[in-house]
Amino acid sequence: MEQALHRRLSLARQATDQQRRALQRLSPRAQIDARRQQVDDLSQRAGRSLGHTLALHRSQLAGLQARLAALSPLAVLERGYAIVRQQESGAIVRQVEQVAPATCCRSRCRMGNSGPR
Repeated sequence: MEQALHRRLSLARQATDQQRRALQRLSPRAQIDARRQQVDDLSQRAGRSLGHTLALHRSQLAGLQARLAALSPLAVLERGYAIVRQQESGAIVRQVEQVAPATCCRSRCRMGNSGPR
């Protein structure tokens, strides 16, 4: 009989422990703590993702800036070319045929401008 009582008491303790753990899992405090942890985890993930996206966009922007700089008329002048304009109209001369003999032109090169002398 004593053994049976000990067994019943042990089973009752186990059942009580299980119910206590279930109550702890279901308590509002535990749920709030779990949700708070989820928010923290998601916030960290979002921060890392945003940082990665920002770095990617910066890299793309740097590439576009380099392409734009290479196409700049000033970059063309840096490579040794000149921009020639008709003196009177200011129109850019793209072909020799655009300029009649003895027509005054102005040129712009890397080191500055020149005109008729």
